Amino acid sequence: MAPYEGWEKFVSTVSANYDEFTKIAGRRTLTRIASRYINRLDIPTEELEGVDVLQFLRFGVAMPDEMSKSIGPFSVAANFSVDEVKVLAQCAVIAPALLNHLSFLFDIDAFIDKDISPHKDAIWAVAERLHQVKNHVFEAGITDRLRERFK
Repeated sequence: MAPYEGWEKFVSTVSANYDEFTKIAGRRTLTRIASRYINRLDIPTEELEGVDVLQFLRFGVAMPDEMSKSIGPFSVAANFSVDEVKVLAQCAVIAPALLNHLSFLFDIDAFIDKDISPHKDAIWAVAERLHQVKNHVFEAGITDRLRERFK
């Protein structure tokens, strides 16, 4: 959540919290390690007029022209795996946060929920792998047209 200060700062905070937790509660068997990113993508409505949303997002809904020429508010979720990392990715139109914009949610939950080593170094290696998968899913899920808006 904002303000997001970067992966390294986040992992440093989580690692310190985990160390404190294990001092108090001892080592526990981990059943799930996850890295979840909730992205809000704001696009000016003038850029969307007469343009297919799939010009910005590669993760969405397609409709046959015989049914409708346009897509209104939508939500879609998909479960899949990337190199043994499970992913739940969700995309939806949400209430706009800015005037004259349309806001999209792109929620990526990358996780592992089996065969988790209790060794501290292994846990942080898994966390880094989840981070890589999340980045891969995000980059694959958006177009260059949307990517240009981040510059």
